[in-house]
Amino acid sequence: MFSSGIGSYHSDVLSAEPKDKVSQENLINELKTRAKNSIKSSNYYDANLLYKKGIDVAESNNYIDKSEISILYSNKSMCELYLNNIDLAITDAEKSVELNPNYIKGYYRLATSLIKQNKYNEAKDSLLKGLSIS
Repeated sequence: MFSSGIGSYHSDVLSAEPKDKVSQENLINELKTRAKNSIKSSNYYDANLLYKKGIDVAESNNYIDKSEISILYSNKSMCELYLNNIDLAITDAEKSVELNPNYIKGYYRLATSLIKQNKYNEAKDSLLKGLSIS
């Protein structure tokens, strides 16, 4: 599936299907590292693919903490925002705060996405929720 074209550089991790807990955790860490490096080079498309794979692996792993999955969704939301997929950015940010209502950055991601849709009151509410946590 990822043998050529976009994402081919990451085909090894995108096609990986780890079976045990240690392999899953190692894959998630590798996906996060590669996604961060993709973001540094403004390659949000690849970063988005990598975070999506990380979410898929994490959600299939009963050992991964929900707060970890929340961070993955938040980071994927940022990528969707840069890719101008505003509805997906909002959905991912909402999932982030649903999984971890204490994750302040999730509220920030939600607010920035809502602002792109000119939903300023909702964005303000999201920011206020985030601020109430600290």
